[in-house]
Amino acid sequence: MGFYTVKTTETFEKNIKRLSKKYRRIKKDVLPILNRLASGEFTGDSISGCNNILYKTRIASSDQKKGKRGGFRLIYSVKNDSEDNEIILHTIYAKSSKSDISTGEMKNIMKELEL
Repeated sequence: MGFYTVKTTETFEKNIKRLSKKYRRIKKDVLPILNRLASGEFTGDSISGCNNILYKTRIASSDQKKGKRGGFRLIYSVKNDSEDNEIILHTIYAKSSKSDISTGEMKNIMKELEL
């Protein structure tokens, strides 16, 4: 396993900023997952129909105290090539306010990846 550079999209930055107003500890909750991803330990499940490029992982919310099932969902992609090993964080959302990522959002992410 190699090391990966973790990058964020504008959408991810906007969403985590918005969520941090309601969930004060979100950045603390997300940090352990980011460290695992950076070390090459991919968490979560591959999203079907995305050629094993997009992944969705659960993150527990210490503000809600509901565990991973009621916490946050992080959508990320993995880029492996000869020059870069990157993890790209696309979006994050609270499971309590949104049950799943919409088809439109998925299409936008795929467009960002130029797939």
